[in-house]
Amino acid sequence: MHAFLIVGKNKEAIEQKITKIIKPKKADVYEFCINKISDVRELNKILKHSISHPTVILIRNIENASVEALSAFLKNLEEPQKNVIFILTTTSENKILPTIISRCQIVNTRSSKSKLKPNDEQEYLEFINKSTGEKFGMIDKIKNREEAVKFLENLTQILHNLLILEKNNQIRYARYLKEVQKTLYAINMNGNINLQLSNFALRL
Repeated sequence: MHAFLIVGKNKEAIEQKITKIIKPKKADVYEFCINKISDVRELNKILKHSISHPTVILIRNIENASVEALSAFLKNLEEPQKNVIFILTTTSENKILPTIISRCQIVNTRSSKSKLKPNDEQEYLEFINKSTGEKFGMIDKIKNREEAVKFLENLTQILHNLLILEKNNQIRYARYLKEVQKTLYAINMNGNINLQLSNFALRL
C-alpha cells in the first residue's frame, strides 16, 4: 500500500501509528502542509523528480485542505511513484473526499469501546438488506444532522466488517461503503439532510 489515512483525535496514538508505518520501511520522512491548491503545486515540484530511496510524505490534518487542493492532490494517489508513500492524518474520515479515502488504507486509532452492541448491529444489517421503500421508512426517523452522522458512521463500521467477513459480496459492500462516505461528506459540508439521505437510499 502506498497511501495511509490515519484517523483519530489522540495525538499520541496518531504518532504511534505513524512510527509503526515508517519504521520497517527505513524511509526518509518529509512533512508537508496542504491547505490550498498552491501547496499541491509545490509538492508536485518535488514529486516530478525520480525518487530512488523510500520516502514518506506526511500530511497532517488533511481535512483542512480545500476541495480544489484535494482534487489536485488525488493524482498523486492515482499515479504513485514506486518509492513514495503518503501518510495522511485526519480527525474524521467523514471530512475527506470519498475519492481520497478509496485510495488509502484506513488506520483507525479509536478504541474498541466504540464498537456497536449486538442489537444495534442487527438493526444496521437489516437496513442493508431491506427494500428501497423500507429503507425510506427507517431514514425518515432521522430528524437532525447529529443523528444522520451517527447513523452513517455506524453503517460504515458495519460495512467495513462485512467487507472482511463476507468475501462473496465484497463488490456490493464496497459500493455501499462508497455511497455512505459520499453521503457523510455531503452532510458534513452542510448538505440538506433529508435530501442527502433520500438520494442515498435510492442509490443503494
